[in-house]
Amino acid sequence: MTQVADPLRVEISGKILDVSKGANAVVTIIAMPAPDEFTMPPAVSVRSQVVIGVVGDIVKVPARVGGYRRSFVDKGGARRVAADVTLDHCA
Repeated sequence: MTQVADPLRVEISGKILDVSKGANAVVTIIAMPAPDEFTMPPAVSVRSQVVIGVVGDIVKVPARVGGYRRSFVDKGGARRVAADVTLDHCA
């Protein structure tokens, strides 16, 4: 049987900047490589059920992209829609 790739699965590579343990999840902040020496590296937050590593570790983490939409009214009274992206660690 042919297995179909999950289009929402990504691999995050980088250095762990922070690890926070909550009641329901562990949140790991990972700095990814910058595109060049003059650009600030992007940082992402990955939720997991287990500790992925400790601050300073270089990691490659499989994750699944998720998220949700939210709407709000701006100062001018216009309705706006924003998206909040989530990354969940997956095996």
